[in-house]
Amino acid sequence: HSKYQYPAFLNDSIIVALKTSLDEISRIVAMDLAGNERVLFFPGLINERSLSAASGKIVWSEMRPDPRWTHRSWSEIMIFDYETGQRTRLTRNSRFFAAAISPSAKMIAVIEVTEQYRFSLVILNAENGQEISRHSLPNNEFLMTPSWNADNETIALIASNEHGKRIVTVHYRQGNWQTVFDGEGTEISKPAFMPNGDIVFTGAFSGVDALYRIDAATGDVFKMVSPRFAARNAVADGDGKNLIWQDYSSSGYALVVESLSKLSQGKPLNEVGNHGVNFYRQAAVQENFLVSASTVPQMEHEVRPFRRFPALFNLHSWSPVFVGVDDMSISPGFGLYFQDVLSNSSLVLGYDFDLAANEGVFLANFKYYGWYPVVGLSATTSLRKGFFTENEQLIPFDYHESALRFGLKMLS
Repeated sequence: HSKYQYPAFLNDSIIVALKTSLDEISRIVAMDLAGNERVLFFPGLINERSLSAASGKIVWSEMRPDPRWTHRSWSEIMIFDYETGQRTRLTRNSRFFAAAISPSAKMIAVIEVTEQYRFSLVILNAENGQEISRHSLPNNEFLMTPSWNADNETIALIASNEHGKRIVTVHYRQGNWQTVFDGEGTEISKPAFMPNGDIVFTGAFSGVDALYRIDAATGDVFKMVSPRFAARNAVADGDGKNLIWQDYSSSGYALVVESLSKLSQGKPLNEVGNHGVNFYRQAAVQENFLVSASTVPQMEHEVRPFRRFPALFNLHSWSPVFVGVDDMSISPGFGLYFQDVLSNSSLVLGYDFDLAANEGVFLANFKYYGWYPVVGLSATTSLRKGFFTENEQLIPFDYHESALRFGLKMLS
């Protein structure tokens, strides 16, 4: 089965979504309100929850693996122009996620996660990817899934801390944060502004994911859509005529489009009953213990710069036989093995005796992985056996052979 995720209105008559299935690679598709579908393009390694569209433009973030280090990658912002069919990479070597394009298609809101785990809402110019502004919550709360208001100024997003998730809004220039709804421990996700200023979001208050609406005038919350299994990721079109969301069934995720005029105001949140199984409650009773911020010891550690070169040669093991670190081969001899705590360097000192050739070699092999190319340096010395012919006789002789090698390579 195919599933459709992260729907968005490209304009008032065209919907775009990420389509995935087990036998086909992911693709971005466009369809009209009647369900007629066509493939727009095949993205790269697209990040989850990153597809957004407005005014004929589509934005998303793609993972870009580093060609040298396996555990380093980038998350870069891409934009697609529906009219021209042009796809552009707006940022390079960035760590931007959850891209959301403004209704005017002039700005893009993204979440930046630095290598130090600092979270920021960053506003980018949609034409060149340059930063316009950035904002963070004072206590460095985790930020997720921004969404623009119709005024192209206010952004709604999820903020998460040890107490749970809440929906907050912020002005993209002024940075004045405001909490509009606190989930109080219940799972909530993907807030999206509607044209009238209300916010629709996904919540699990009834035991399954359903769609809820925050009234902009009063702040009251109503259950907007009651699915059989789950409804997620709702967005409204620019004119406020239709609402689209992902509906879950045994066939996967399908898209549902409904006229907002046909959707009732809904049941107030305080009247929504929780019919979920709630296994966590029984588990908490059985364990008689709840992990929380108060039960986990709070410790502060001094942060100091790490000096990699003084600790470069760290002896961690030795062996009464020689072990080849590349192929784990074992032969007579001995070995001393050095490796620093960050695995930036490795050094092998030892003696390796080849039983087949009846020869041994003293060796020192050093590799440094801390730079973009891997630097290798090796030195060997051995007593070799040779032969020469004199008067038709084969005369053996011994000689010393020493070698020094230096090399660079891009893969470790």
